[in-house]
Amino acid sequence: MKPQTAVEMIHVLHCEGEGCTGEFSEEELASAFSECLRLVQALQRGAYAVTRQPYTLLTRATSAFATPVAIGSIDDDGFHAPDRWLLWRTNWNLLSELPPADISDAALGFIGRLVQHMDTRAFFSYLDFEREAVVASRNRGDNRSAAIFLGLACERLLDDLLGHLMWEDGEAPEAAPATFQDSAGITSRVRREFHPRLKGRWSPDQPGPVADWWEKVAKVRNKVVHGAYTPTDQEIEDGTAATHALVAHISDCLADRIRQEGKYRLTAVALMAEPGMRKRSVWTRRSQQAAQRFDEEDLWSLAARWKAAADRQRASTLGEPLVPDASRAYVMYIVHSGGPSYWVEHDRVTAQARKVSEPRDLMAGQRKALAALEASIKVEYGSAEHALATAMEVASPAQVDAVGDWQEEYHLIPGAEVMIDGTDRSAVS
Repeated sequence: MKPQTAVEMIHVLHCEGEGCTGEFSEEELASAFSECLRLVQALQRGAYAVTRQPYTLLTRATSAFATPVAIGSIDDDGFHAPDRWLLWRTNWNLLSELPPADISDAALGFIGRLVQHMDTRAFFSYLDFEREAVVASRNRGDNRSAAIFLGLACERLLDDLLGHLMWEDGEAPEAAPATFQDSAGITSRVRREFHPRLKGRWSPDQPGPVADWWEKVAKVRNKVVHGAYTPTDQEIEDGTAATHALVAHISDCLADRIRQEGKYRLTAVALMAEPGMRKRSVWTRRSQQAAQRFDEEDLWSLAARWKAAADRQRASTLGEPLVPDASRAYVMYIVHSGGPSYWVEHDRVTAQARKVSEPRDLMAGQRKALAALEASIKVEYGSAEHALATAMEVASPAQVDAVGDWQEEYHLIPGAEVMIDGTDRSAVS
């Protein structure tokens, strides 16, 4: 059995005069307990500094459900042995002891649908960070981590929202660096980018959900990161409420745009799904059709590829340039039914591609087979927007010459499309 340590601490609570009954309020006991925890944590931090043993800091959430308390007294005659004993409830953290709540059949069905697109579904990253914040606060009493995760959740939410709006507007991923980057920070981007698209209040200087996010989430997170600050339980509760209010504000703005102009229906479906849209009376026939498109056309993957391309473009402007490597690239012959065919090099590690010449070591039989394949596709599909990609195994390194610059793969590779308007599905000239 793992050895356990019992801690016995004495804390002085002042009570003087005739009105002193020796009864202490919940707040006074909580304050005394917090001071004891602070001293234990100081010991644990000091032990790590000397031994590098990774102690998990004791918190109210990780302590026992109840703590025995003995109350004695001190007067001019000295210390008197405790004459009262009580079992003080330390916390309600019984999550590890109690079975989880039952999940309805309807909820299980929805969870199953979520799992199908877990890796590509938009707006799931912010929920992951929010979950980490709840676990840190409720299960471990780790308010520093909770504040950081709440900050990350909101930043991820706002970044994903802006990206999804750009995708639905038909903007290319290459536009992301100019849209996202701000020397003045995220608040400048929030002010500039969201009001033109969603209307409503988006200034942290005006009372409302955006101001609450900035004051109760972002600033607290910054105090933790830059000042080693430990937030109070109330600050974490306020930050959590502000996070939920920010999501509701975004949802309300999206619902208004649907009602007024029919815009951003896909983003609303991705964020709110049916329950949130029903609540705001925008779960109409068109909204249901938009929801069906996500599954029928796999828009989850399309939007995820757009986001990945946008993230690569942003990283390349932040000192992390993409460096495609021709030695590991696949050489492919792209056949378009309604346009000219072409050869490409495709570096799947960096998701970049470029046009190249026909391989110099292509054998006559291979050339003849490709020509027959191309002819059959053009006859069968005519001018339909259909593309077939086939990879030819040639000598490594491939004996080809570059005839174009490296660019995002979606410009040249069928199956790597990202654009909601389909402009990257037509034949490439």
